Amino acid sequence: KICGDTTCTANKICQKNAYGDYSCQCPEGRTGDMCTTVIPLCSGSACPIERPMTFAGRSYGRWKLEHSTKTRFSLRFRIRTRQSSAILMSARGQLDYSILQLERGNLLYKFDCGSGEGQVKIPVDLSDGQWHTIQLDRHGRQAELALDSSYTAVGVSPGIHAVLNVDSEEIFFGAEVDVFPNGYPDIRRGFE
Repeated sequence: KICGDTTCTANKICQKNAYGDYSCQCPEGRTGDMCTTVIPLCSGSACPIERPMTFAGRSYGRWKLEHSTKTRFSLRFRIRTRQSSAILMSARGQLDYSILQLERGNLLYKFDCGSGEGQVKIPVDLSDGQWHTIQLDRHGRQAELALDSSYTAVGVSPGIHAVLNVDSEEIFFGAEVDVFPNGYPDIRRGFE
């Protein structure tokens, strides 16, 4: 099968990514050179974290989403840190923003749909070096945070605006990042 500038092997399929590039990928649920290894399904904290993503304070991950997060956004991940203040996730527009952070060890989500900042906070110290599961769900002006399936908090942004407009549907993990026109990133408040 022809895929961009290459040919896919028997078990791989050609997929186009968000940047318009093509690559040969294994079907969902499979991995390996020939896509013969089945990825085991697991749920919640029962899944071992064999190779977690690691941040060093001046590093970050950038995802370009295929689906809009203007009215709905859902995110679930696990962290382990001894750091008390850092940006975990950040997405920005001209005025609107969506930021999940650690502040004095506590989990804080700040978001603005254009008519004022909403906040959701869970006052539990996450800087204890243990693994914690974070779930964030935003629907319009309302957001809900859950921590370790034990703590939840809900917040609402003021005003009437319920659409969160961010630039190019990019989300940064591990820091607050502005990319200059020359391509160089300005990395602030990095996670370790």
